[in-house]
Amino acid sequence: AAAAAAREACLRQWPPRDATPPPLFWMHAPKTGTTFRLHVVSVACPRHRRPRGRRKFEASYVRTLAREKTPCAHAYDEASLVEHRSFNTTSCGSGLALLREPRARLVSAFHYHRDGLPTGRGKPRACFLMGIRDDGDCRRLRALPEREQLLAYANDARVRNVQTKMLLGYGRFDAVAELDVAEATRRLRECFAFVGVTERWAASVGLFNRTIRGARLRPDDGAHVANAGAYDRNNSGVAWLAGYADADTRVYAEAARLVEARL
Repeated sequence: AAAAAAREACLRQWPPRDATPPPLFWMHAPKTGTTFRLHVVSVACPRHRRPRGRRKFEASYVRTLAREKTPCAHAYDEASLVEHRSFNTTSCGSGLALLREPRARLVSAFHYHRDGLPTGRGKPRACFLMGIRDDGDCRRLRALPEREQLLAYANDARVRNVQTKMLLGYGRFDAVAELDVAEATRRLRECFAFVGVTERWAASVGLFNRTIRGARLRPDDGAHVANAGAYDRNNSGVAWLAGYADADTRVYAEAARLVEARL
């Protein structure tokens, strides 16, 4: 039965040959792989080629494509390509998802949002730990030792289970007490034409190419693993979360299983 289900998934290409599908919808959970936008755009708008040396299509460029008079080859949900937009069941059948091991995603998000992005010459970097710039949470957590900062962050209901919350339609910073993991995994199985995992980047992109008709992997794209920065190379943080588990842990396990079965 498992083999039959895997075969059926492999044969079910997007877009279906005899139907008009809804627009491609990328459920982009934060810190799971912005570079994947490149592959979505390459399918939706194959006439466009990113400039040599550029690793991705910037959000501003995606907006430019949407304004052009010449339509792209496939319809796509513009907001999902430029924002961290939660899944809506109206996109069932054309969803795309790239999930990341929850502890690694949390560590990356923690360092990225705590340390912030440059705000201009001579100005301090802004902190967005809970989605609000330089609020009391930033000051409270930054006053703790590094390890305690991460543990306090990881156990805050607002930043836990981001991938599960987005699958269920909640906002990524919503403090949701109970999550329907069974429904989240069902949506992953039944509503997403493609599911990949960041930890198996090249294999996931290869699966994307074989699932989405018209996708082509460029030789120099297979090795691109997200926007690697210092916040993605902090291995001690993952070790500090060794015993951590949440709803995302179960959802990610289902995503990894789907990737393996479909490969």
